[in-house]
Amino acid sequence: MSKSALHSSRPVAVVVLALGGAAIGCDTGSVAPADGTGGDGGVGGSSGGMATAGTGAILVCDPRPPVIDPTAVIDDMEDRNGSLTYVSGRNGGWWTAGDETPGGSIEPFQPIPEAILGGRCGSEYAMRVTGQGFDDWGSVLGLSFAYSSSGTVAYDASFRQGIRFWARVGDTSTRTIQFNLGDFHSSPDGGYCAEEGEPSCFNYGVVLSQIDTSWKQYVVPFGALVHATDDNPNEPLDPSTLYTASFYFQPQSVFDLWVDDLEFY
Repeated sequence: MSKSALHSSRPVAVVVLALGGAAIGCDTGSVAPADGTGGDGGVGGSSGGMATAGTGAILVCDPRPPVIDPTAVIDDMEDRNGSLTYVSGRNGGWWTAGDETPGGSIEPFQPIPEAILGGRCGSEYAMRVTGQGFDDWGSVLGLSFAYSSSGTVAYDASFRQGIRFWARVGDTSTRTIQFNLGDFHSSPDGGYCAEEGEPSCFNYGVVLSQIDTSWKQYVVPFGALVHATDDNPNEPLDPSTLYTASFYFQPQSVFDLWVDDLEFY
């Protein structure tokens, strides 16, 4: 897989709601509103030309969890393997990639869920990846939604509104982490862009600027993600042709990322 297909992006301002709090627990409680302005650019703002995710509310676990659509689950990690939940035609899996900097490391190279110390509101496992030493284009934790005998294929999520997930970082990790979605504009498999040549492949991305050591839920609506292509300066994401989702770490980053409960909504 090429650098351009997986890691490059032209992120734009997008409203992304983050739910969570520093003292996340599983006690009975209520949702308390925050100011909603976020930081490092706030909700829908930007920092250094990058899209940012704002903080929406503080969440305390409800002892009466909402009914979840089982067909919406991308991966809840509880099966403790590197495959997505096999439902609704999704048969893909997790992967990592990094540039060729000597000494660069990412662990585990083949991602598998790790136990959450103390759990998180009923969740016992999450995907975790750590690494450092990539000095060229950086590194990435990613997933492909569907495979066929010919390789990665498009997945139709056009009847969904977006993706949400929980995430946090370790104490020594970078807090500049970008979440990307790739459609046919972004993947060489889609036939629009080229690994080497023109037009080049760019993902739709948003920086999780509010990420820290506490668990938060991020909500990414498809309709808010746009980028520039040779055909359209404001090309919207095409959720009917999703190929990948990924978490991108910039060059020279030291990263320790936890991700849990990915699902469509």
